[in-house]
Amino acid sequence: MNYLRQYRPALWMTLLLSPATAWANAFLPTIISANVLWALTLPLVVSVEGLLLRRWGWQSPFKVSLKANLLSMFVALPFGLALSFLGGWLTPMRGPGRLQAWGMGEEAARFLGQVLLYGHPNAPAFGFAGGSSMMAEVTLAALCFMGLCWLLTITIEGWYLAKKSPVQPRKMLVRRVLGMHLLSYAILAVLWLPYAYKGAKAEEVSMVRHCSEPTSWSEHCSAILDKYPEALATRMARCSSKAISPERCRNPYPSKPKSSGFP
Repeated sequence: MNYLRQYRPALWMTLLLSPATAWANAFLPTIISANVLWALTLPLVVSVEGLLLRRWGWQSPFKVSLKANLLSMFVALPFGLALSFLGGWLTPMRGPGRLQAWGMGEEAARFLGQVLLYGHPNAPAFGFAGGSSMMAEVTLAALCFMGLCWLLTITIEGWYLAKKSPVQPRKMLVRRVLGMHLLSYAILAVLWLPYAYKGAKAEEVSMVRHCSEPTSWSEHCSAILDKYPEALATRMARCSSKAISPERCRNPYPSKPKSSGFP
């Protein structure tokens, strides 16, 4: 406690000097998304890792797995907060941001910044033109973010397991820790993909309905209308009834040039 009191003024000074946009866009999304998502996945991860530890002859394998994961989460939290603040500093809410000032393309900077901030990088659309649901995008951002913390998590859990079993050969322990994480993360990815698929499909149905209206538009409508001629016919008919010209109806806004920073 004396150690914490000693550095409390420096901590408060750091928080007060942090940019307001970094605080709003980084701290809250990280805290909420990280804890909610990981609380939902933790039982599955502990079960998978516990089963492997029991197979390898560990005593109280599920208890050991739970403690190792909780310890890694506790250590990774300040690291995650630091990444999130970094994202808010590199890609602020307003303005081009520092990454673009340093020469990075707009889309690449936006993607990196949103991953750091637990934002909404596009989830797989599985061939659908309309993108994906917001919740699928949140999940993808969280998975990308956890990938950044993966090495730290492996290190902490590996250290804890080595402490609990000091006689186990280190090379074998490293292989087993990597294997546990690869398996648990692979299972999480398999469970997430159908969810993202359903989100993408539902989003496209919504976009077809949206783009069929003569006064509605988005960056996805051009692809939607190309893919669904019936949606284009409905839109053109409704435009005609409202005396909107076919040219303006088909493309009311000039196409936005794509940034070359990210494919």
